[in-house]
Amino acid sequence: MSNPQTADVVVIGGGIRGCTIALFLAREGLRVTLAERRFLSFMASSANGGQVNVTDKSPDYYTALSLHSARMYREFVAGLDGEVFLQQKGILHVAMNEEEMDKIRRRVQTLQQVPGLRVQLVDDREAKEIVPGLTPEVIGGYVSPDDGLVEVLNLLPALARTARREGVTLLTHTEVTGIILSGDRVVRVVTTRGDIATPVVVNASGVSVPSIGRMAGIAIPVEPEHGHLVITQPYAPIVPIPTEYIAQWPSGTIMLGTTNNKIGYDMKVRPLWLPPFVKGAIRILPELNKVRAMRIFAHIRPMPPDRLPIYDRAPGVEGFYVAVGHSGITLAPVTGKIFADLIVRGKTDIDLSPYRLDRFANSAEN
Repeated sequence: MSNPQTADVVVIGGGIRGCTIALFLAREGLRVTLAERRFLSFMASSANGGQVNVTDKSPDYYTALSLHSARMYREFVAGLDGEVFLQQKGILHVAMNEEEMDKIRRRVQTLQQVPGLRVQLVDDREAKEIVPGLTPEVIGGYVSPDDGLVEVLNLLPALARTARREGVTLLTHTEVTGIILSGDRVVRVVTTRGDIATPVVVNASGVSVPSIGRMAGIAIPVEPEHGHLVITQPYAPIVPIPTEYIAQWPSGTIMLGTTNNKIGYDMKVRPLWLPPFVKGAIRILPELNKVRAMRIFAHIRPMPPDRLPIYDRAPGVEGFYVAVGHSGITLAPVTGKIFADLIVRGKTDIDLSPYRLDRFANSAEN
């Protein structure tokens, strides 16, 4: 396939952020080309627990942003080409001693200050009504119906099909090797499949965001964070809603994740890191001891230093936008809206001041 020579926008990165931004822009009538150096959803977008997780995000403005996205999810999924499992019945967070329960009470008090967020404390009996297989050690917890679960292995292909249907040109196995500026403006993207003339670039390339930024002279502080997922063989239903980091799909497959370690660009499985978090899952849900693991794999996530997204126009370079951070699945719909607003209308009604790139002005590293 030949490379188109012009585009209104070039999106770099074929993960959940890049594909969603490309789709929202195409629905605004723009000619969009997406360039991905490997294949779509190669990295963290397909290697995660699929939680639409609102209540685990802090501070409050990040919780509110995640809530906004969660409220968009049903319509977002309904507009995709293909069936995608979406459950928005909550994620159960549990406590097994008074110290943990005190932390949960304080967390719920904080969450209750976020406008519109529904969250409630539960005692041991209520928790076990929600997830009957919980250990007797559980003394309580909290749950919010604004949290949920989406089946990422269906979500991402459906998103790609829809983007193609809406006119997005998806270029896989296409590496971006340069960003050409004229003065302080983006004018062209250089790829291994030819140049694309464009006035707008969205850098949504995950752990590669810093290297793409350097092509335009922009320092973007993002580090890879290593994590594991454990996938089991199908089992009888025992996890009706996600519980901590344990989730079960309609197929019966159970997913446990994840570890968090800063070890650079390393996607190797580290077996010695697995026992503590697997044992922790079994402690919460003892029947997991009967379930056989089918696959264990590792992935890396893009993580800014403060663990908050970077959603911004890059200062000093006209037409260069940055979209990166953890929680790409949770934030997918609102991310598409934000960048469609910024690029098409020049502004968004969502407060992006906490997510600006210049918050790292004194610490960003090339």
